[in-house]
Amino acid sequence: MDIEARIRRLEDRAEIRNLHARYANAVDDRDLAVIGDCFCEDGVFGRWGTGDRAEGRKAVVQFYRDRLGGTGPSFHYPHAAEIVFDDDDNAHGTLTAHAEMGVNGRLLIAGLRYMDRYRRDPDGRWRFAERYSRFYYFMPHDELDANYEATDRITWPAPARPADLPDGLDTWKAFIEGDA
Repeated sequence: MDIEARIRRLEDRAEIRNLHARYANAVDDRDLAVIGDCFCEDGVFGRWGTGDRAEGRKAVVQFYRDRLGGTGPSFHYPHAAEIVFDDDDNAHGTLTAHAEMGVNGRLLIAGLRYMDRYRRDPDGRWRFAERYSRFYYFMPHDELDANYEATDRITWPAPARPADLPDGLDTWKAFIEGDA
């Protein structure tokens, strides 16, 4: 890869990291126009493995309108990102994150990963082609200490259900079973 291509790749990686921050701020600001602009026109947002998904920018915006209605302030903060380029205009990756949200006078907290596919749109901007959330936990803050090692670490919204991570990973299962 020549120096110009290497510089372009660094610029692309920085733009995707900015997309992560832009998305988190837009969700916290309840800026539905910016949330929509973070996704490709045919973009998808969903919860990994559940079939719960919104397809298309308008449906993604409606999902957020519905999901955030009736909630208090939130704070989403992205952490480590792994970004792998498939070609000059497509990439995929994993982003670890935390989120806090006020609901009915309670502080909810979530530890999660986003499983992302990114695409450079014709206007030259990187956007989410697909974004799926997988949860380590999602529950009221005051329940986290007692339930951190429980299997059912997704307690909001009810009913409680098993966490996606790390329990659902093949590597985790092999480690627990002593096969790693």
